[in-house]
Amino acid sequence: MLRNEKYKEDALLQKSFTTDFLTKSTKPNEGELPQYYVENNHEAIIKREVFDLVQVELDKLKKKRQTSNIFTGRLFCGDCGSVFGRKVWHSTSKYKRTIYQCNAKYKGEHKCQTPHVTEEEIKGWFLSAMNQLLSNREEIIANTELLIDMAKDTSSLEAKMDDLEHQLESIRQDIGELVDRNARKAQNQELYQKQYATLVIAYQEKQKELHETTSVLEEQKSKRISLDGFIQQLKQQDDLITDFNQELWQTSVERLEIKEGKEISLTFKNGVRIDF
Repeated sequence: MLRNEKYKEDALLQKSFTTDFLTKSTKPNEGELPQYYVENNHEAIIKREVFDLVQVELDKLKKKRQTSNIFTGRLFCGDCGSVFGRKVWHSTSKYKRTIYQCNAKYKGEHKCQTPHVTEEEIKGWFLSAMNQLLSNREEIIANTELLIDMAKDTSSLEAKMDDLEHQLESIRQDIGELVDRNARKAQNQELYQKQYATLVIAYQEKQKELHETTSVLEEQKSKRISLDGFIQQLKQQDDLITDFNQELWQTSVERLEIKEGKEISLTFKNGVRIDF
């Protein structure tokens, strides 16, 4: 029940179809005709945001995985591009050791040449890179503020989304009228299916374009928030740092790439890259 699309504004069309227009007999659609998913088809029973949130929570329960490791998703292999994962060596002995290693190191025929790294090394690289950044703090802050100003301008994306919404509404109305005519009066089903499919394809194309535009907008907003956090942290650092700061790491680092020979590239949220 919690997965039913009708609880939000969506509908799966042609779950059933009419087999005899004289007797109005119907049967479930078991693949005889195509089915189409249409968003914003009717008034929602619950808000779309609530429905989507429920789906996220259900997916979390299904996956049953959650991580609190601050390095997860930020360490990348310079050889194959895979992420580095946390590994525990000799977990049951006194030689127990935690390292980070390319998750694809031993997968496939090609063995990555990148070495494993330790948490202490990661923290040391971060301190070195951050202090290089802080040595030119005022210029970095000024340049980052320009990036924030650019990210704030979302007017063109919002205008495009409004236009796509209007186009989708028009196509939705056309689909509804077509389905309604077919339900009230017997028609050439081959022609009906062709018209129906044409409209649905047009709808899906516009829907895809809207989703892509929305993703770009959300990414731009997320980038602005990320840069805001980054610049606030920089403004708080009056001196060079000597100790690893977890919050500073999380708000300032975009990615750390480990290459063969332990060559390192650390990229900050504002795009500045420092190589070792």
